[in-house]
Amino acid sequence: MTAATTAAQAGTRISLQVGVSEDALALAYLLLKQADLLEEVFPGDEIGILDFIGISKKVITLGAYEETEIGSALLGIGWLERDGHRGMCGMAFLPAAQRERWRLSKCLEASRLMLDWAFEQPGLEVLYGKVPVAHRRAVIFAKLVGFQQIGPLPLYQSWRGVMCDSWMMALTKDRWRSLKRRPRFGREQER
Repeated sequence: MTAATTAAQAGTRISLQVGVSEDALALAYLLLKQADLLEEVFPGDEIGILDFIGISKKVITLGAYEETEIGSALLGIGWLERDGHRGMCGMAFLPAAQRERWRLSKCLEASRLMLDWAFEQPGLEVLYGKVPVAHRRAVIFAKLVGFQQIGPLPLYQSWRGVMCDSWMMALTKDRWRSLKRRPRFGREQER
């Protein structure tokens, strides 16, 4: 499957940009689908979901579910209210069995492609997230794609059946655009 075919099938305006590999675009396409489709693609593997829930105009929030894997991309936004002030979207994390093919660098690449989409297509201004303090992989990944850490929020959410402190994570459109202009954005962390 070519990158052009993948983008067309995704039904989005994502275009192949200079420096974006076909693997990353294919991964972005897969992750634009719903979680049940991912289950069909990767039967028997656990798939963690990171949900985003909008609480005000052009702002959405996310919450990490337990047992998520490093590597994510936006699934797309379904508006919960017709005025577009509150929406929900998500990030899907690949099962561990797929790590060999979808290395961290490819997952970061796909995530950046999807963050581009989130800020440019629906016109979001800010993404907020909450991540359990103890969930180090999720915290590291959020930072790798540009989120800034705020908090912690004491006993804010349940993780693995226990109430725990959570970091609030935030990424603004302006920060995202600034990071993208850096020639080696993200590459220094991938070594």
